[in-house]
Amino acid sequence: MTSHALSPSPVKPGGSSPALATEIKTKARELKTPGGLTVWFVCTPSIPVLTVTLNFKNAGSKNDPKGMAGLTGFLSDMMDEGAGEYDSQGFKKLLREKNIQFNTTNGGDHYYLQLRSTKDHIGDLFNLMDLVLFKLRFDDASMDHIRQNISTHLQQGLHSENVTAGDGFKKQAFGDHPYGRTTEIQIDQLPAITKEAMQEYMKTWFAHSNVQITVAGDIDESDLMARLDAALGNLTPQAPANDVGPVNLNTPGDVKVIDMDIPQSVIIFYQPGVPRSHPDFYPIFVMMKVLSDNAFESRLWNEIREKRGLVYGVGADLKWSAHGAYVVGQAATANKNVAQVIDLIRQEWSKMAQMGATADELAFVKDHLEGAYPLGFTSTKQIVGILDVYQTDGLGADFIAQRNEKVKQVTLEDVNRVAKTFLDPGKLSFVVVGKPEGLEAASKK
Repeated sequence: MTSHALSPSPVKPGGSSPALATEIKTKARELKTPGGLTVWFVCTPSIPVLTVTLNFKNAGSKNDPKGMAGLTGFLSDMMDEGAGEYDSQGFKKLLREKNIQFNTTNGGDHYYLQLRSTKDHIGDLFNLMDLVLFKLRFDDASMDHIRQNISTHLQQGLHSENVTAGDGFKKQAFGDHPYGRTTEIQIDQLPAITKEAMQEYMKTWFAHSNVQITVAGDIDESDLMARLDAALGNLTPQAPANDVGPVNLNTPGDVKVIDMDIPQSVIIFYQPGVPRSHPDFYPIFVMMKVLSDNAFESRLWNEIREKRGLVYGVGADLKWSAHGAYVVGQAATANKNVAQVIDLIRQEWSKMAQMGATADELAFVKDHLEGAYPLGFTSTKQIVGILDVYQTDGLGADFIAQRNEKVKQVTLEDVNRVAKTFLDPGKLSFVVVGKPEGLEAASKK
């Protein structure tokens, strides 16, 4: 989900942010290469940088092989550990010399590779793409080194209140669904992950049929399509059908406490959400910004932080994925304040459901959502990030020009109508990690 900053970003060379946003709205195009690849492309001559994102849909951690939870995370860490003629050190030196930024992200649903470089090194960028997709080395020394690093990181996570809270939330909310895999499961299954298993995973899931390509930068359209076909021509033609089922979100409506001897508790709270395709998505989206935006001037922020100083920050967001949708929020507070913070969150949830928002609150949120939107287009990386989300959500390349109109169309009647039907205080569930005090009253539905 795109973030919406409320403060302005610096103006980039080549024009103001709004001017660039207007340029992008008119230039975002869906292309089809001669090799049959679909590409969303924005040509930005004013920014002499190229960013390419490959999103392999359904290749995320939800499809980690049985008994090898964490395989895709391990694979991500191996991606810059050597390919072709370059060992680990040589590969990293190549990135520096060619001014290439290379990142991988192992999401729950999808697997992302992003490459970014200056116009002068576009050829090197696509050569590197070929190397990492088809010629990873998986050297034994690198495998051992990465495995040990992952093990150390996971073991440390068992002592982190934030990791423990996240695991507690996943275990309670998602149960046996792949989204519910915890740190302990990954620790147990890490030794079983092999080079051969990662190679087979890439061959199976990094396929022509499921690659989603988003590009922004200073490159000729025909040159881009030729380079993509050349770099991705050896992909497996067809990925398997996705067989992961929908999430049966567990929302008991109570408070689960995970004991940890720390002075400040972490609180995660959640309830059911809606998919991106829901007809009331934008009224719900705007209403949630009024209630719980992770920034100044939301109901939760004002009541819990500004008026009472109980937390440093508090907020909740809509989350949607291939298999489920939910609202999830987080806060942290001193153990003695946990019960009060939970009570206040519940009160604001119920108040919004019963009484709705005010005209002033709605105007404030809409003004900032609309005004901040162009500030998300000041780099090719930002442009690609936004377009990839829209592409994943099944929207058109032209949606970039429609989004603000969707916000403008939301009325106070819309917001207050969905608040009554969407917010569900009875299903609002909490996971707390720490030594919270006085939770008996707060734990009741």
